[in-house]
Amino acid sequence: MTDAAALPGQPRGTVVSGPATARAVNVLAPNPSAMTLDGTNTWIVAEPDSDLAVVIDPGPLDDVH
Repeated sequence: MTDAAALPGQPRGTVVSGPATARAVNVLAPNPSAMTLDGTNTWIVAEPDSDLAVVIDPGPLDDVH
């Protein structure tokens, strides 16, 4: 996984594991707990070169995520 603070355009504090496929990216929210383990895994799914995306399990209402 990569600390998103090192990636341009990414909010500080989140962790981006990177693309799982050409259409899916995983972002880990900084909310570790017994229920989320390391944090909520949010998935962003989109067709390549599309302006539209689907967010699956958006995680906490947290500005850094």
